[in-house]
Amino acid sequence: DRRKAAAVFWSILAIQPENEHAVLQLAAIAVDAQRTRQACELLASIADRRSLSGNRRGAAELRIRIADIAPDDLDAQLAAGAARKESNDPEGALRVFKTVGLTLVKQQRFDKARPVLESAMALNPGDDEITDGLYAVAMADGDLTRACAYAARPDQALSLAVRLEADGRRDDVRRVLEGVAGRHPENAQLRAAIARQHIMDGNVVEAADYLVEDMAQGNADALFAIAEIQL
Repeated sequence: DRRKAAAVFWSILAIQPENEHAVLQLAAIAVDAQRTRQACELLASIADRRSLSGNRRGAAELRIRIADIAPDDLDAQLAAGAARKESNDPEGALRVFKTVGLTLVKQQRFDKARPVLESAMALNPGDDEITDGLYAVAMADGDLTRACAYAARPDQALSLAVRLEADGRRDDVRRVLEGVAGRHPENAQLRAAIARQHIMDGNVVEAADYLVEDMAQGNADALFAIAEIQL
């Protein structure tokens, strides 16, 4: 009878508050009874105690176990991610940080998403989804300097260019456009945007390098302008 067993374990804790075996048994009983919050609180109490005693590995094991019990608790997931990283499981940590970070972005909890995604990026700098998440956070925060570092897709570069130009940061506009165009050399919108920047500076020769007739799409005036530049 689990109810009677639980009563016995609670009695043991009344006498020996730090009896780890009794707490673990009570947590297991709580899980079976679908009392998730109670189970997590019991396991967290042991994890905290293990941390204080220097048993970091044992504490990490429990943090991961708590996350398994409460998959929708983002704080528990983050604690498990840190535990996995500390336990030399970078792939597991990356998986947690990326999932939680992108979830926070979708929830528009940008302040909390940023450090989580930065932790994920430190583990895998080449992940496009993480980069996209950090770009979204930077744009939401209005931090255009950070957004410049994370813009990697044509639509991102074009959107960012509008914001930068409105702030009078034309040097940054060209840097962002040319940087992303280097990865997407065939993107006509990027090429046209870069050409426009050169034309605004009076650099028609440089602009010509980015313009092709296909961009005009049957527009006679645009074709004429391209022809003038080529001359």
